Amino acid sequence: MACLGLSPEQLGTAVTGTYGSILETVRHLVGSDSSYLFATTGDRTHLIDENHMDLPELRAAMEGHSAAW
Repeated sequence: MACLGLSPEQLGTAVTGTYGSILETVRHLVGSDSSYLFATTGDRTHLIDENHMDLPELRAAMEGHSAAW
């Protein structure tokens, strides 16, 4: 994930007209992927609480989803 090298300040950066900060956007993308995977498989193990996850946790979640997709 290209964002792993960013500082906390950079991850907190938001641009007008976007979802939110970089971290919030990544959380949203991974959370949406988890939700779609649950909707298509019914497997609750794919659901995550993305609101408090850091980048390594988000990456691990996405890597875990790859086989199911």
